[in-house]
Amino acid sequence: MEPDGPDVPAGLERLDAGVEQGVDAGTRLVHRWMRDERAARRVLGRFRDARAAEAAPGFGWARVAQVGALAAVALVALLALRPAGRGVAPALAVRGEGARWSVASHAGQPGELTAGGTLEVASGEVSLALGELAIRARAGVRVTAVELGGSRTVTLRQEAGSAVYELAPHAGYRLAIATPAATVRVVGTRFRVVVDGAHTTVAVGRGRVQVEGADGAGRAVDASHQVVCAAGAPVPEPTAFNMIVDEDFAEGGPASLGISR
Repeated sequence: MEPDGPDVPAGLERLDAGVEQGVDAGTRLVHRWMRDERAARRVLGRFRDARAAEAAPGFGWARVAQVGALAAVALVALLALRPAGRGVAPALAVRGEGARWSVASHAGQPGELTAGGTLEVASGEVSLALGELAIRARAGVRVTAVELGGSRTVTLRQEAGSAVYELAPHAGYRLAIATPAATVRVVGTRFRVVVDGAHTTVAVGRGRVQVEGADGAGRAVDASHQVVCAAGAPVPEPTAFNMIVDEDFAEGGPASLGISR
């Protein structure tokens, strides 16, 4: 995840680069930095003014004015329009070439899943990423982002379908996946969650996860083991499964989602 409070000089350089690439690039930068959409629109207006100035006679002076405007806009955007000491609301980046998916949310930009938003995958596979967390969601998945980064915790609610999660051990935050039948708590590992109605299957490919049932009691599930949980029932004893023939964990298969260290 991006650190809180990006420094102003670096911000100015990125804003300047955004203007050189056009208003669309500037739009993406501004939305990443700012929580307030109205404030973002004000900044974008300054971007458009700067672009118009480039086409005016006496371009040299226009360029000087443009840089000055960028400095003023950046200072306002980074220091005044955001709560002091806080970073941009984090979001899971969503990618799915050839897949059909949708995000139901009132916040975030296209291709982002922010807190409170729900992702549904109609066909194909979709990948999601946030810092050291990577997810591969298959057709039929419905997952809601409950919390993203607050108190160094990422909490997701998976209501249907099959998804594989990978969190680097040194990520520095905790991951929790809530389903209708269980809650999976993770520090650093790779595992799969399959939600099928009132049953949830948790299979671990690397590391260890803690699975809690409706009674709040939990069981540790180690690599090459899985549990099948039923809604309202305690978590059963884990059983071993053969990772060699499992497409998500087999040697030589897609054993990493791209963030393992």
